[in-house]
Amino acid sequence: MNRLCSLHLCLDIMGRERKNKRNNHRTTKKEEISQ
Repeated sequence: MNRLCSLHLCLDIMGRERKNKRNNHRTTKKEEISQ
């Protein structure tokens, strides 16, 4: 059970990081345009 939970948490964190990277790319482009 613990191993599965940790695996799910790792996947969750990876997914969040991927989403954050995508959002960061979008925000940086918007910031460049605003500047």
